[in-house]
Amino acid sequence: MWDEQDYFGRWVQGISAVILGVCAVGGLYMATHATLIMLIYGGIAVTLGCIRLSWRCARYAITGRNNINRDNF
Repeated sequence: MWDEQDYFGRWVQGISAVILGVCAVGGLYMATHATLIMLIYGGIAVTLGCIRLSWRCARYAITGRNNINRDNF
């Protein structure tokens, strides 16, 4: 499971990447409009986390390597 041949896992990661990407776009929109709640609740850090996780999920969904759910030692 969670290798290059696991198409179900790759679909799950792809859908997660899309959802996290939408959250990141919403966070960037809120940050550009300088909403106070973004600063109070650490929304900028959450937005950056969404961007990073979205990138890693999308990379695994496309290539099938470097899954975030498995340690690659």
